[in-house]
Amino acid sequence: MSQINQQLVNQLDEFRELYYTKRAEAAQANAEADGAFAAIQELLVPVLQAGLQEEAPETDPDMVTPPPSGLPVYEFPKDWEKWIMLESGSTFEGVKVEGLKHVGISASLAGGPDPAEGITIQGVEIDGASHWGSRMHNVKDVEWEDCTIRNVEREHGIYANVSWSEDISLGIHRTTIENVGGQAVQTVWRERESYDVEKDRQAGGLILLVEVHARRTGWNYEHGRNAYAFTFGDLEGTDRPVEMVACTLDNTMLERNRGMLTIQPRSRATVESCSFRHTRAEQTAVLIDGVEDLVLIGSHFEATNPSDYDRLFLKNIDRLTIQGCTGNLPVYRDGELLGPISEISLSE
Repeated sequence: MSQINQQLVNQLDEFRELYYTKRAEAAQANAEADGAFAAIQELLVPVLQAGLQEEAPETDPDMVTPPPSGLPVYEFPKDWEKWIMLESGSTFEGVKVEGLKHVGISASLAGGPDPAEGITIQGVEIDGASHWGSRMHNVKDVEWEDCTIRNVEREHGIYANVSWSEDISLGIHRTTIENVGGQAVQTVWRERESYDVEKDRQAGGLILLVEVHARRTGWNYEHGRNAYAFTFGDLEGTDRPVEMVACTLDNTMLERNRGMLTIQPRSRATVESCSFRHTRAEQTAVLIDGVEDLVLIGSHFEATNPSDYDRLFLKNIDRLTIQGCTGNLPVYRDGELLGPISEISLSE
């Protein structure tokens, strides 16, 4: 072997040894970081539950300024990249969470080994998160009660990949969601995010919203997540019925809007005693497609400066009930105009 080739071989051996050394050091560092984060997380939630009082940060004048809540406050460091991870069977209550950079509350990971099951979130305020107020996967028997989510910059107030349940998969009660760049509530079922695909393909698991109040949503056009304020999205062939009762949407302070409500295919959906108001739609204001049994009762649908997109567009509805609704949006069914929502009385 020539002297030059021998030098190259020696250099290659040195580089190979250096590579494996650095990789081993990196693996050790990652393991230590994961262990440190797990320890921090284990300590953090009890601290929050115990009510550690910290001084609240100054509020951005462009954000919603909430009244004093009286809840114990924990402000996260500005470079905190993680979130509060709740375990199945837990109750998280009576805390105001501020300053989380990415997600406020999470439970289960996409496609992870554990479901988010039997969780109650009660009397919690989430103020400020870059992406989601809450992002949960494999959700079943999860209840939100008397909560507030505000000042979420990029995406949604509550995102849930909703699993099968014998009863309620997701319940949201007496909860306010305001100043959210994306959607107030988005529910879906996605196989790639699911814990038990075979079981999740069964029909069942109600999505129930009662007195959920959304305000100033969908204003962030930069990140492209500002769709319908209430999105009950694609279930990839599964079935999760939807009920909305006494919910409200007020987006009249925004000059343009990306829609009020969409419901994608499922066996049944009921919207009762709700009010949806915005200024002017840039896409169909209400889109409901593939619902076998759709009931709209005593609800209000209004655009204060309507465009041609301000309409209720219904597709592939087997049984339709519209009773006692008000507002100025026309209703189309499979492309045919039925008339203004306020003049329709229909029960099939």
